[in-house]
Amino acid sequence: MPTQKEQILLFDNPFTTADTLNDLNLTLREKLTHYMRNKIFLWRSRYIDMFLVQTEVQQKRLIKRLRNNTPVKYLPNASANITNPCVIDITTESDRSYYLAFTRYYSHKNIEILIDVAKQFRNNNINKTIILTIDESQGRKAKKILLKIKKLNLEKYIFTIGRVDFNQIASLYSKVDALILPTLLESYSSTYADAMLYKKIIYTSDRDFAHEVCKDSAFYFNPLSDTDIYNTIIESDKNPELIEQKKSSGSKIAGNSVNWEESILSLFNDLRIKL
Repeated sequence: MPTQKEQILLFDNPFTTADTLNDLNLTLREKLTHYMRNKIFLWRSRYIDMFLVQTEVQQKRLIKRLRNNTPVKYLPNASANITNPCVIDITTESDRSYYLAFTRYYSHKNIEILIDVAKQFRNNNINKTIILTIDESQGRKAKKILLKIKKLNLEKYIFTIGRVDFNQIASLYSKVDALILPTLLESYSSTYADAMLYKKIIYTSDRDFAHEVCKDSAFYFNPLSDTDIYNTIIESDKNPELIEQKKSSGSKIAGNSVNWEESILSLFNDLRIKL
């Protein structure tokens, strides 16, 4: 809305700049909601003096969507700086591999497909388990996922630990082997940065936003195919040398990334110049 002072907006809605919403598992009501929100956003955007985004992919998409001269500044993402770590209580087995799907429930995170991946683990007697961080409070669809896991007796191959506190992140990553994120849309994701910081394997969607952040440190799959996700994981197991190369690459990316303090300081310095 119009004000007497400059307005800066941290833009974090990937739905506004998405090419299509057709593969996002949205209900008609959700599609209509996003349609109206996008219309309102474009109308109100004329009052914004600067947008901040956290990937260059999103920067390009937003500039194209706005079709005006409003500055869109890239604010680099950063990993979690945990100064007071706490232990998270998760029981794991030494002969199993654990894949962390670290996200709240949102339709575009595509969590549902991981149930089918877990079924393939069970059907092929593979000692792998997916750990979710969703809970029933995150909506009807999240509750439906948890009920389906229980109904199919898949708890050995996929289960949830619910909400994770910020200071438990380091402990959580110490208990898993990899990050798995079949997301269909992102405006940014510190989850990738955290996984690289803690030297974990990354399995994620073959999408532009993931490639920008992870580069050659991740294994990429088709997020709409549970078979491709499963095969990507199984095939990667056959190449431990490549796994170590990707971990090393991720570690270098994490080491070269700015921290939040540096990122915000750079932003403030830039604002003093431009505003």
